[in-house]
Amino acid sequence: MKPSEHGVIDCFEVDKVHYRLIKADMTHSGAVKLCRTFKEELVIIKDIELATVLAEALSESNLMMDSLWTAAKLDPDNEWRWHSSAENTSLPVSKEIKEKFVYHKKIKRNDRRCLAFSRNNHDEPQFRPLPCEGNRAVFCQRPARGPSLSESTHPGWIKIGPREYKIFWPRVTWEGAREKCVQTDINADLAVFVNFEDAQQVSRFLLIGRPSFERAWIGGKWEDNNYVFVSESLALANITDNSGYPPWLYRKIRKFGATSRVLLDRHLDNTTLFIEEKHDRLHPYICYKGTIDDNNTFQDFVFQNYSYRLYFTKKEWNAARDTCEKILFDYGSYLVEIKEKIQFAHLMYIMGENKTEIQHVWVGGRFIKHAWTWVHSNQTIATANDSILHWVRNTSYAPSVERSYVCLVTDRENHLVPINYGTICETKHYFICQFEQKNLRRLQEDENGVAQLNIV
Repeated sequence: MKPSEHGVIDCFEVDKVHYRLIKADMTHSGAVKLCRTFKEELVIIKDIELATVLAEALSESNLMMDSLWTAAKLDPDNEWRWHSSAENTSLPVSKEIKEKFVYHKKIKRNDRRCLAFSRNNHDEPQFRPLPCEGNRAVFCQRPARGPSLSESTHPGWIKIGPREYKIFWPRVTWEGAREKCVQTDINADLAVFVNFEDAQQVSRFLLIGRPSFERAWIGGKWEDNNYVFVSESLALANITDNSGYPPWLYRKIRKFGATSRVLLDRHLDNTTLFIEEKHDRLHPYICYKGTIDDNNTFQDFVFQNYSYRLYFTKKEWNAARDTCEKILFDYGSYLVEIKEKIQFAHLMYIMGENKTEIQHVWVGGRFIKHAWTWVHSNQTIATANDSILHWVRNTSYAPSVERSYVCLVTDRENHLVPINYGTICETKHYFICQFEQKNLRRLQEDENGVAQLNIV
């Protein structure tokens, strides 16, 4: 899988203002929070002269971005205003800026309440009123300033396996630690450890750094029924296994709840431990950056009782089915079958919010003897109005052509709308295998020695 461009940053300065372009899909409120992690705010473009300069700068950036959130919002009195948290001001958007507004005027909507900046004809400024919950890139600003001093205990990053770690001595809350990690590096977050050995190696650096200390925040957070490393959605078992992982103090969790987080501890008898702690306590913290393996051809997902493996290799339908059912035969896998409405939410998340955006995937349906059938379970798929599938009603093809379109695809349009249709089986698409959760965990253990469930 190729590395994602999300999180890539470009910076420049204009008239003693530092601007930051961030290629990261965010809602407007998420963009506000992301800028704050850099001690910045969303961009304020008061006049057309500045808009023109920024459009030119955007055209010269290596980042390909369609539109970026700004600080302007539509107030309850239906007046567009620039909101500055740094200056505690709220200024009306000028008439000349409003003349650059572009939106679908024939489509009447009352939720276009946040303003994005873009460009037309390469370098002409353009402003787009959009729903605030849309995902767009981020445009931050702050007064230009010099670099700050390092607060790390070691120069550089500590590389262990596919991850790099950095230990920081300032004492902050868990949420504050996450913000500081992002300020250090847009690709950084609180530390993730997928086995005992990696945690043990990093914990040694707690004691030999300058200054040294015995415990620090890592990325574990209580969610529902277990602790999860939130940046990678990796669930931690509630009981320590035979390998010593997760290294809970009492070999099982004792404290949990919405405010509970996880510390890495190197204190008792020089032993590496995970300790539960309330999120508002002040501690040093450990950041990490994960490196993406170019040879990684799949990603696993778990949604409560549903478990899936998405393959990033495109295959014909028969080859995709063979991968799921023959190569992974010992693990009870099969090409995904959509029998519950909730599975569409799963697939739209996997396809649209994964590191790699995917437009269509093979699923386990095929047209057999005049009926669509889930092949693995040998169950007929409903095609009438009561079907849970979102069938494309196509009346333009001749029957002779339709007979070739016998393998089932799940597609998506407008990001989150699923559609289903048959296509030629020899077409190559990405595909998704479905498992029982225990079998997917067993497969991961056999592959890596560590189960790495991506629980959503």
